[in-house]
Amino acid sequence: MLNRNIDIACSVPAVNEDPERLWHVPLHDTERKALHAAFACDRELRDEIETLLRGLSARLRSVFIAAFVAELVAAPAARPAGAYLPALGATIAATSRGQVSG
Repeated sequence: MLNRNIDIACSVPAVNEDPERLWHVPLHDTERKALHAAFACDRELRDEIETLLRGLSARLRSVFIAAFVAELVAAPAARPAGAYLPALGATIAATSRGQVSG
């Protein structure tokens, strides 16, 4: 059964803002709101992350986005850029452990 707390139909950002589908991952509503708030505060961060996401496989993009959003939700008062390095570390760890193939 589908978990009603996850919004699979909506990717973040909206599809018309994400023609490459870089952000196409299922997220809880609170996670989606945290991501929107982070990019409202720091538009350049979104551009930097999208550059990174273009170089990753779909699976690694999912790892990065999940880790990035988890950091945003865990520390909502922190600067959004502070979530970047932990998310990158989680992505590298997933790759080195062989959990994600290219």
